[in-house]
Amino acid sequence: MPQLDRALIKERAARLRDAGAAALTRHLGQWVGREADGLVERDGFARLPDFTAVRFEGASGQAFQRLRFSAHDGAHLIGVAA
Repeated sequence: MPQLDRALIKERAARLRDAGAAALTRHLGQWVGREADGLVERDGFARLPDFTAVRFEGASGQAFQRLRFSAHDGAHLIGVAA
């Protein structure tokens, strides 16, 4: 199978990265204003059941924490312990 032109490969990769970033922004935006239980991986960082990354404030001496989300930074939800 012949190789594609390098410029075409780069253009397709850029479009794919842009589409992925837009999808992540939409996904994170849907969580803002809601609450969910997260698995605490380390102080101030948890993951939701769908693997969404969360940065949060508040003490957590437990494996699971109820979290309330107020914003996102494009890569993580931002929340507090509920």
